[in-house]
Amino acid sequence: MDGIDGKLDELYEEIDGLMKNGAFEECDEILRRVDVVRTDTDLLIGYLTTTLPGKSKLHSRPGFYKQVEEELKRRRNYTPCLLRGLA
Repeated sequence: MDGIDGKLDELYEEIDGLMKNGAFEECDEILRRVDVVRTDTDLLIGYLTTTLPGKSKLHSRPGFYKQVEEELKRRRNYTPCLLRGLA
């Protein structure tokens, strides 16, 4: 798959599979490895969306969320509604 849609599909499939199998530590590691500065906005939102159901078990997610929020503000494409419900 190529393009942003393909990347999002792969992301959702990987994270969803890990969380269904209880591999929350592995999901945490994935979030820690994301280069927020170099990652496309749609993918950053995808990471937050797909990890939302497991947020209480993903210890690195609050910090990841904050990094994404700060990076989107730096890019000047942040609006409060963009991340609404994803914290």
